[in-house]
Amino acid sequence: MKVRDFYRFIFSVFPVLLILSCASGKISDFKTQSAEEEKNEQKTETLSLCFAGDIMAHKPNFEMKNYGIIWDDVRHIISKADFSFANLETTIDDINPPQTYPKFRVHSSYADEAVKAGFNVFSLANNHINDHELSGINSTQIWAQKIAAETKNSGRPVYFSGIRSKNEPFSYCIIQKGSWKILFIAATELLNQYTNTSYINFTPPSQKGRQDFIEHLKKLRTENSCDIFILSLHTAETEYSLVTSEKQNNFYLDLLNQAEVDIIWANHPHVVKPWSLVKKSQNPHNNLQESAIKPQKPKMPEKLIMRANGNTISAQRLEPNFSTPDDIHEYTGDSLLLNVILEKTASDTEFSGQKKNYPVRIKSVEPVFITTYIDSEWNFIIKRLNESFIEELKKEGKINWANYLTERKKILTDIKENTIWQ
Repeated sequence: MKVRDFYRFIFSVFPVLLILSCASGKISDFKTQSAEEEKNEQKTETLSLCFAGDIMAHKPNFEMKNYGIIWDDVRHIISKADFSFANLETTIDDINPPQTYPKFRVHSSYADEAVKAGFNVFSLANNHINDHELSGINSTQIWAQKIAAETKNSGRPVYFSGIRSKNEPFSYCIIQKGSWKILFIAATELLNQYTNTSYINFTPPSQKGRQDFIEHLKKLRTENSCDIFILSLHTAETEYSLVTSEKQNNFYLDLLNQAEVDIIWANHPHVVKPWSLVKKSQNPHNNLQESAIKPQKPKMPEKLIMRANGNTISAQRLEPNFSTPDDIHEYTGDSLLLNVILEKTASDTEFSGQKKNYPVRIKSVEPVFITTYIDSEWNFIIKRLNESFIEELKKEGKINWANYLTERKKILTDIKENTIWQ
């Protein structure tokens, strides 16, 4: 290139460079701004929870030779969740022999298989925890402490609530995973015998008892900053009833609104009940009841009420009534695993500090219906209640079971979530 042509080129591009420089400063400014924007980008973190129902142990359950097969068809669902919750409705005692209804007791090997299946958060507060008085409470607590210690430094620590030291405040757990912090407490409103209550998270179902319990939870929430507050409540309700009273529903709403509980996980009726998503509304016509006039929906649900998830495993449906699958007793052999995905959003820098708690939303709630099936060797095992299993039964020639579970599936899938607008 000749010298003259070189200067022509320089003078032709110089105005363009000048304009770019005046408009945005140095070229390096673009890189700095981009990095800063990337630094402040919103980051979303999720947490997966699985809520089961009652783990019971009637004689046919604890007389099985292999407890592991109980969980084979659902262990991938249970272990997949970050935290899987179950109500252990029996005492644990390796010294005395197992015992069935009305005073439950099993050896630790029975409960150990539930842990191996993936359950890592247990409620020990229910009406059967005092079946064998202080001896049963102590032996159950010893087992729980042993499991907690053995798993503490593993990839899946196990947590318990429901038993406490004599006259001490209610026991609770602080559960952490990454930037997530969960406050979990389990309590019961009824016992089969009202002794040793100072060793149990027991709260009476009277009006005063419930208000005192709300005040206790309010204090607990204030003293323990958390992302999510989960309450396991063994309720003073009528067993085997598919209906929840207005009084009970109002109590649940009081727990959400006054005590700032985020998820209520209730059990005791031994049947599956509808669950509710509780959402905020600006519509003045909507009170605390479900409304036919739906206001503008928020992006995601705010809180969750589970009224009962049924018997995860039991032998209450000892002899299924194939001719009357809609009888109330038939509900005791079916249950629900409710998979819940939580989500929270903040900037990367805020998450890394882990100093603040951010609004948590319920991203999704997915039910998985399960049934207790009795195989040809008299094993009571859990199976997913779906078309695949029903077809499998048909191929094996077990038409009674196939037809019965077809009807049970229809009945269960009619039990759906509903929305409460507040």
